[in-house]
Amino acid sequence: MSASSTSADPRLQAAIDLVQREGVALDDRDWDAWLDLYDPRAVFWVPAWLDNGELASDPDTQLSLIYHESRAALEERVRRIRSQKSVVAMPLMRTVHFLSHVTARAQGDDEVQVRANWSVRTLDTRTQAEHTLFGRYQFRIGFAPDDAPRIRCKQVTLVNDRVPTLLDIYCL
Repeated sequence: MSASSTSADPRLQAAIDLVQREGVALDDRDWDAWLDLYDPRAVFWVPAWLDNGELASDPDTQLSLIYHESRAALEERVRRIRSQKSVVAMPLMRTVHFLSHVTARAQGDDEVQVRANWSVRTLDTRTQAEHTLFGRYQFRIGFAPDDAPRIRCKQVTLVNDRVPTLLDIYCL
C-alpha cells in the first residue's frame, strides 16, 4: 500500500491499522480487545476448498472450516476458550501473525475492503510442534458516524488447508 493511496482517504489507513491490531490482539490473547474490533453483525468465515481451485461460496449450503455469523457467536467461542474446558485446545497454541501485500479500497461512504496475504506461526507447547498456516484475508471494515471502525466480515482463504493440528479463530 503506497502512502499516497492512504493519504487521499484516511479511512484506508484506519482500516489497515484495524486489521493489524486484530493480529496483535490474537497473539496477545487479548480477547476483549479482539472482540471489540468486530461489528455486532460481523461474519467470520473460513470456506473449505471444493476442489483444487474452487472455494465454497455459500456457508449455508457448502462446507466451511469455520463459520460464525455474528459477534455473539465469536463471543461464545471466546467464552469456551477462556473456560479452559476444551481439552483439545488446552493449552492454547502460541501464535505469531504476519501480514503482507496489504491493500485497501473504499466501498462507498461507510465501508473499506482490505485484502492481505497472511501467515501464522504456531507452537503447540504440549508436543513442541511448530506449524505455519498461510493464505489470504478479505475484510469488510465498516465506518459508522461517531463510532470506531469495525470488522463487518472477515473471510479467510486457508491456502494450506491440510492442517496438521487443530484450527481455531486465533490460529487464523
